[in-house]
Amino acid sequence: DRLLKFAKQCINPMLLGNCTPSGRIIRERKGHFNDKYKPSDDYNTKQIFVSSSIRYASQPAYADTQRWYDTTSKTWYDARIAFQVWIRPGSFTLTRETIGARNQIDPYVKNKELEWATSDKSAVILRGLLVNLT
Repeated sequence: DRLLKFAKQCINPMLLGNCTPSGRIIRERKGHFNDKYKPSDDYNTKQIFVSSSIRYASQPAYADTQRWYDTTSKTWYDARIAFQVWIRPGSFTLTRETIGARNQIDPYVKNKELEWATSDKSAVILRGLLVNLT
């Protein structure tokens, strides 16, 4: 019963400003839009932002690189992770990229449609964990 409760807490997406089970407040990352720095007064920074582009989601602004050592191959890797999610159709709005890109980031997704935003936590379901090792 405790394990099931913990699992539900882990897979339940949290909004900025929410408190994690460990007591940490979720805040915007440095350099990201926040209540004092945003494109317009009515822009809601307290949403869940996802992208249909792994090329965008794996940008340094969103996915920190961690060093990882594989004890089997005795090789060091740079690792980045991203969550793969399903998001309910009609529950989100498309927005432009917000990392200041000067070129097209993903050949399959327009820069003006790279971020999907929703305030509905129930609209997002965790599907998988994507790992990139280089």
